[in-house]
Amino acid sequence: MSGPHLSSRVVLVLALLGAASAQILFYCTEGACKAGCKPVDCDGGRLIQNATTCGCCPICVKPLGEGARCENTETASLPSQECGPSLTCVDKVCVPNTDKPCVKKVQERLKDGATSEMVYGSPAPDCDIYGDFKPKRCKKGLICHCVDKNGTRIFGTALHSEADEMHCNCSRLQALSMAVAPEGRLRCTANGNLSPLQCSDTHCYCLTPDGRLDGQPIPIKEPIQRLKCFNANFGHAGNPVLTRCLQERKEAVQRFGKKQGAFITELNHDPPTCDPDGSYAPKQCKGNKCYCVSPSGKEYDMEKYSVPRYSKEAEEMTCNCLREQQLLWDAGPSVASSMLVTTFRLQRCARNGNYLPMQCTTPSSCRCVDSDGYQNSPDVMAWERKRLKCYKEEYDQYFKDEIEDL
Repeated sequence: MSGPHLSSRVVLVLALLGAASAQILFYCTEGACKAGCKPVDCDGGRLIQNATTCGCCPICVKPLGEGARCENTETASLPSQECGPSLTCVDKVCVPNTDKPCVKKVQERLKDGATSEMVYGSPAPDCDIYGDFKPKRCKKGLICHCVDKNGTRIFGTALHSEADEMHCNCSRLQALSMAVAPEGRLRCTANGNLSPLQCSDTHCYCLTPDGRLDGQPIPIKEPIQRLKCFNANFGHAGNPVLTRCLQERKEAVQRFGKKQGAFITELNHDPPTCDPDGSYAPKQCKGNKCYCVSPSGKEYDMEKYSVPRYSKEAEEMTCNCLREQQLLWDAGPSVASSMLVTTFRLQRCARNGNYLPMQCTTPSSCRCVDSDGYQNSPDVMAWERKRLKCYKEEYDQYFKDEIEDL
């Protein structure tokens, strides 16, 4: 962080603290908080710290249900009740906040009669108290993904068994910053959390899981091993700050220029694309082809999983199928064996590494799936597969071992 930016932030913080201090002195005596606070029972409510007069004690705001009477207030005082999760106060009544994408999704499912998840279907929408999607979307017993507040999938994937440690705070910050500063973002971990060790152009420093500074930053030129959060696996041999992908990209940019047009694609001089954790992004392109790679940069079968660079297949390329099957297979016995896990391990991947829109995982049934491999149509018998909205004759070649009439 540069000096001018830092100093301006310090001035702002001091100004705010000064204003707050002046307000406290104006309203409160020096010993206003000496009396202590009464115990607060906030079971099922939202506990707000330092919310009473003079900021001494916490208060509990209880949630109201749909149809309950509510009050909108413009005063500085906090209410003792508020409309509950995914609700908003309109004409003094708590009603569903239908402007929010997550709430809309819930209502769509209810309208369609979907009161529970299909075995192979997508997870039910999980909304926060504001009606937005929660940071992670999990399929029980399978995989979790990070999503933005609109429910769009972003970087960050983990096994469901690791869901408790998955917060996606880094992924959400990274997604928001993309339009502002594509380079030099925070380093994430593979599950979308903040990496404990961070480095800018001038300093390296440690962060707590919730993003607070943990200890003093050190200049980038000093030994990074001095930081308590240092991990030898953070970088790669010869460079403790940059991963192999980031180092390779940096060297390519320095050699050929920063603009994409400066890279001579026909001579395979494309720099690698790196994910927010510093690993290789699933989709890589060189020359006239795009293909899928593992996080370590290892190419999947190029004969089976590569597409023309300027094709629609390349434009839609995510490699989700290949990456997630690798995650499930690599986990081995740590993933409890179930029909759901077995089915996902056996799903077919298209040439661009995405989930093939039609899946026939048993000799007798076929279904349509979405971009994350979740079922989005009823099962049909294999011989009725042409009835499926996702059916294409070219998909049949993927199931020669499962379907008898092929």
